[in-house]
Amino acid sequence: MLKERIRELEVISKQLDGTSTSRDEWTEDVIHAGLSFLDTLRQQKTYFNPVHDQSNNAPDTLWEPQETGVPMQDLLRTYQSQIWNHGINAASGGHFGYIPGGGLYPGALGDYLAATGNTYAGIAYASPGGAKMEEAMIRWMNAIVGWGSEAGGTLTSGGSLATLTALIAARDQYISEPGQLEHACIYMTPQAHHCIRKAIHLAGLNFAKIRSIRMNQDYTMNLEDLAKHLADDHSQGMIPFMIVGSAGTTDTGVIDPMQEIAGLAHKYGTWFHVDAAYGGFFALLPELLPSFKGWEKADSIVIDPHKGLFLPYGIGAVLIRDRKKLFNSMRYSAAYMQDAEVDAMDYSPSDYSPELTRHFRSVRMWLPLKFFGINTIRAAIEEKHLLTKYLYAQLNQRGWDMGPQPTLSVFLFRIGHDPSTNALNRTIASLIHQDGSQFISTTTLEGIFWLRIAVLSFRSHLEEADLLIQLLEASRQKAASIIG
Repeated sequence: MLKERIRELEVISKQLDGTSTSRDEWTEDVIHAGLSFLDTLRQQKTYFNPVHDQSNNAPDTLWEPQETGVPMQDLLRTYQSQIWNHGINAASGGHFGYIPGGGLYPGALGDYLAATGNTYAGIAYASPGGAKMEEAMIRWMNAIVGWGSEAGGTLTSGGSLATLTALIAARDQYISEPGQLEHACIYMTPQAHHCIRKAIHLAGLNFAKIRSIRMNQDYTMNLEDLAKHLADDHSQGMIPFMIVGSAGTTDTGVIDPMQEIAGLAHKYGTWFHVDAAYGGFFALLPELLPSFKGWEKADSIVIDPHKGLFLPYGIGAVLIRDRKKLFNSMRYSAAYMQDAEVDAMDYSPSDYSPELTRHFRSVRMWLPLKFFGINTIRAAIEEKHLLTKYLYAQLNQRGWDMGPQPTLSVFLFRIGHDPSTNALNRTIASLIHQDGSQFISTTTLEGIFWLRIAVLSFRSHLEEADLLIQLLEASRQKAASIIG
């Protein structure tokens, strides 16, 4: 009776594996949908404004699993109509809003291989080659910084988890008992990414003192104010715990004076953390490498391959100058994993990560880098840097009021010098979003509403830049007539 029931269930459960024929059909359907999306990308909008888009009101049954299956082609039609044609098209070359990478297609193929084999590469015992692949990616990024074999790190889902990982490693070096938390001080400017404060909370450091450091006129960290806060806290018996510097802020793209910050961190024995999630890979350009001077003296660095290397979302990295500090914070074992101890001397990604079960994400990085070569990636990064200079110069010539000169590939601009024109600039942004052919973002600094351009999609070229200029000029004229 038991065996009969097992055989009945076996007939049903074998549907999960499919057959050679059915797998070919599924794959063909999915690949066709994906390639059709890419082939028509230039004809698609970059932004589908939800205010004017009433077609995204699908019933919940469209998303909720049902007792019976749905044909693959029906599911793909749902995906195409409800996912690809709503919100921000992050794959578009017209995405000048946030920090897009565009999503290199071989990265998607890497994910396909990782998921098809369902490879678990968290420990060397399970996948020696997978562990070596991730270690090679970490080693390559550390070499960009100027670190050697003593450094380490881990690949994460993005900058937020990478930042949390770095803060935990730093906490374990400085905080040995709860009472010390109230005396710990963290130093950063208002330009620090919001994920820093979130990580502070998640790492149990929310009782620490946050020292907001003044900024210079170009929005970089003011060294005199930092030195004063460090000296005051040290003299009062506080713990100067961490300085957070930025190598490419999100709002303005500027780089803090890392060499000088590193000197102050060394003087007071403070952990120096660099947020290079957006900007770090611009260090691959020889002409920009001097701007990163001092980051090699940091204790931890966050850098996102899904930004500066144009990879699909879902791959960030934290780099640690002394890998033993990260290992000591993250390494745990369990009785059921005793077999893995055979290879305990080998690099195992989970020994340096909060994650044990983790996506084999290094494939989406390894495959494009090996396939295209670093030189091709470097050329694309340089193109984005020069496109940014081009856009800045063109808008400046056309009479826009410009923010600081772009350091990397982000800059601010607007009409007018003070808050009295905020409404006009908001209207310009709204008109661009309604049009949807190109996308920019906005920010507010010291009460002034700014328009913001970020150039980091590998599909953004001169044609897209010129189209954006045309759209900005047309929106500017229309907004002036609306505001009066």
